[in-house]
Amino acid sequence: MSSFGALKKISSLNLREDIHIIYSTFLFYLTFNWFNRILKLLLPQPLVQ
Repeated sequence: MSSFGALKKISSLNLREDIHIIYSTFLFYLTFNWFNRILKLLLPQPLVQ
Protein backbone atom coordinates (compact mmCIF):
# COMPACT_ATOMS: atom_id res chain seq x y z
CA MET A 1 0.00 0.00 0.00
CA SER A 2 2.90 2.35 0.71
CA SER A 3 4.35 1.87 -2.77
CA PHE A 4 0.91 2.54 -4.26
CA GLY A 5 0.65 5.75 -2.21
CA ALA A 6 4.09 6.85 -3.39
CA LEU A 7 3.17 6.05 -6.98
CA LYS A 8 -0.05 8.04 -6.61
CA LYS A 9 1.90 10.97 -5.16
CA ILE A 10 4.44 10.91 -8.01
CA SER A 11 1.74 10.59 -10.67
CA SER A 12 -0.24 13.48 -9.18
CA LEU A 13 2.92 15.62 -9.15
CA ASN A 14 3.89 14.78 -12.74
CA LEU A 15 0.40 14.29 -14.14
CA ARG A 16 0.60 17.12 -16.67
CA GLU A 17 4.00 16.02 -18.01
CA ASP A 18 2.85 12.38 -18.20
CA ILE A 19 -0.28 13.31 -20.16
CA HIS A 20 1.81 15.46 -22.50
CA ILE A 21 4.36 12.65 -23.06
CA ILE A 22 1.64 10.03 -23.65
CA TYR A 23 -0.24 12.38 -25.99
CA SER A 24 2.82 13.23 -28.08
CA THR A 25 3.88 9.57 -28.22
CA PHE A 26 0.38 8.61 -29.37
CA LEU A 27 0.36 11.36 -32.00
CA PHE A 28 3.82 10.32 -33.20
CA TYR A 29 2.70 6.69 -33.44
CA LEU A 30 -0.42 7.63 -35.41
CA THR A 31 1.57 9.83 -37.79
CA PHE A 32 4.22 7.15 -38.28
CA ASN A 33 1.57 4.46 -38.87
CA TRP A 34 -0.24 6.64 -41.41
CA PHE A 35 3.05 7.49 -43.17
CA ASN A 36 4.02 3.80 -43.25
CA ARG A 37 0.66 2.82 -44.78
CA ILE A 38 1.00 5.47 -47.49
CA LEU A 39 4.52 4.27 -48.25
CA LYS A 40 3.26 0.69 -48.52
CA LEU A 41 0.51 1.85 -50.88
CA LEU A 42 2.90 3.87 -53.04
CA LEU A 43 5.78 1.42 -53.17
CA PRO A 44 5.30 -2.16 -54.38
CA GLN A 45 8.03 -3.44 -52.05
CA PRO A 46 8.88 -2.09 -48.59
CA LEU A 47 12.21 -0.30 -48.31
CA VAL A 48 13.41 -2.45 -45.41
CA GLN A 49 13.13 -6.18 -46.00
